[in-house]
Amino acid sequence: MGGVCIETSKDQESIYLPVIDDYIAKNKRKLVLERKLDLPQYALMGTLEISTIRRRSPGASGLP
Repeated sequence: MGGVCIETSKDQESIYLPVIDDYIAKNKRKLVLERKLDLPQYALMGTLEISTIRRRSPGASGLP
């Protein structure tokens, strides 16, 4: 099945193959975050900024 490490029985291959092929096709290119929200001001944060906030506020909730 298209280079994917999944084994299915032959009778289920017709069900799973299109789903897996679609997943592979949609994930071929990297996605880039873009500013699309209609908010007055906001900033996209990377892992460095999030780590800094976590160090300052170890009890901060809502951060990944």
